[in-house]
Amino acid sequence: MTRRLNSLALSLALACVTAVSACTDAADPSDAPRATEVELASPWTLASDASALTYLSIKSGNVAEVNTFGTLNGSVGEDGSAEISIDLDSVNTNVDIRNERMRNVFFETDAYPTATASTTLDLGTFADLEIGESADVVVRFDLALHGETAGYDIDAKVTRLGANRVSVDNTAPLILYPDDFNLLDGLGELQALAGLNSITPVVPVNVSLVFERAG
Repeated sequence: MTRRLNSLALSLALACVTAVSACTDAADPSDAPRATEVELASPWTLASDASALTYLSIKSGNVAEVNTFGTLNGSVGEDGSAEISIDLDSVNTNVDIRNERMRNVFFETDAYPTATASTTLDLGTFADLEIGESADVVVRFDLALHGETAGYDIDAKVTRLGANRVSVDNTAPLILYPDDFNLLDGLGELQALAGLNSITPVVPVNVSLVFERAG
């Protein structure tokens, strides 16, 4: 379940990166020509202190809990290559023993310390986006988690906050499944250790990410 969460988060983060790299710096789009892909290309970095990734875990049928990841990293290169990574050791379930089980039993962070989402972006997609405007995007990305890789689409809204600052928020939940990443055994072990009747293998994730570039 928690694994799914990671994937979700990565996914959303990925979407953010996509939008960010596409924004242009044109001062007045009304009298300036559409920016070229070369003009749009510049490195963007995730502003970790302004970003958040949360997910819901559901156990015993109807008990929902909010969980987070404390360490996120992301960037978009000048060539349009984008990557978001989640430090799985930074998982926070608000219960110390549960955090430890998530790291050691579910994610197996000694062997798989991070989850990574990657994609290649069309940097011209948001060339006309002005400060204060938003655009809806669908991003196709690959998620690497627990030694497996799967492809997903994520729906997100990109808002240009300033000339060199962009936010990205998911507009629809991204649902991941443990069997896509060989995590079913770990999920079952978590359930047994906690003495639970069930852990729902479907996890909704919400992401609010901010990307910046040097101006």
